[in-house]
Amino acid sequence: MDYLENRISRTEFIKTRGSQRTQQTTQTSLNLFDFFCKGLHHKDGNEVILDIENAIKQDKNHDRLFRLFNSFVLWLQEDHPEAIVQKYKHKTSIKKHNPSTIKGTISTLRQYVEEFGQIEFSERRFQRMVRLPRIMQEDLEPFTKDEIRAFVENATPKRRALYMTLKDSAMRIGEALQLRKKDINLTTNPASIIIQAVYTKTKKSRTTFVTRETKPYLQRLLAKIDDDDLIFGSSNNARQCLLNEEVIFLRARKKLGFTQRYESNGRFKKNLHGLRAFCATQLAELHGEEFAHGFIGHRKYLDQYIRNKDKLAEKYLRAENSLMIFESVVVVEHNDELKKLQLDQQRTQRAIQELFALHSQRENLKLENGLLVEKLRQVEITLEK
Repeated sequence: MDYLENRISRTEFIKTRGSQRTQQTTQTSLNLFDFFCKGLHHKDGNEVILDIENAIKQDKNHDRLFRLFNSFVLWLQEDHPEAIVQKYKHKTSIKKHNPSTIKGTISTLRQYVEEFGQIEFSERRFQRMVRLPRIMQEDLEPFTKDEIRAFVENATPKRRALYMTLKDSAMRIGEALQLRKKDINLTTNPASIIIQAVYTKTKKSRTTFVTRETKPYLQRLLAKIDDDDLIFGSSNNARQCLLNEEVIFLRARKKLGFTQRYESNGRFKKNLHGLRAFCATQLAELHGEEFAHGFIGHRKYLDQYIRNKDKLAEKYLRAENSLMIFESVVVVEHNDELKKLQLDQQRTQRAIQELFALHSQRENLKLENGLLVEKLRQVEITLEK
């Protein structure tokens, strides 16, 4: 009977990994392990893991497992022209992976070995025995307003609204593609969007906003659809919609000449995630990093963000000018300028208070002087008599 099985299957393992995108990444990692095992041992990944499980049961020696991990790490750092895989709509060979991708792939395989292979080992020993490549730390290049404007101006009307919404709201592209008309309220100030829990990575709903320059883009889209219709997505297949948007953005990036990559991981410096990072950067500069992390939905800061929900609209409006890429309003938005004005105002108030105090003292002295004059006059009258 199936329910008496005590070993998780590969399909079950993948389905328990969370979001659809995470499941796809998990599938890719295990497929890579299959290519590695078939090329080296002429067996698929499951067979190799089961063989190692049986051997460990006999002698309790985990070293063979760690050697396998290290061999796989080295394999991932090389090109494999003989290994042909399907990517999107075309076939390609397996290319060497960057250190951050290798780390994620090994992490996935480790979980699979523990759950499917039922092989337990300590975290300390794994870190000591398995040699992962060092991840280089590079300063990320944020989007400039001119760069975002270039993408917006070269997009279709629907995609213009999408890019404008992403740079304002800090939504993940996967969240934006699942939005429906009923999730947006254009009557609030600023216009608000409720991201349903089922769409989010953290499985918690949250509220975000768009600036006044983005509102007209959304109004034109929403006027043509019903409440339950998707705004940016073309179907309920979220994975396919996401792939479509990434391909379209790739073409726009190539056309505009933004093809630079980071040396550490090979990723493009300008990507859809960068629009989310643009919003986070602007909010962090004005309201601090904790608010920005909470606003964009990072789990660690989300509870604090929710507690301060009544102040969200107010704080967002203060940051609105920093988020806009077309409109330019001369207002004081930066902390340094704001603090300077506040100090000037405090000095002025103190000066006014001191002036009032001096005026009050002057009036008291005039009164006292009047009383003394009157007493002196009374004394002079008495002496005359």
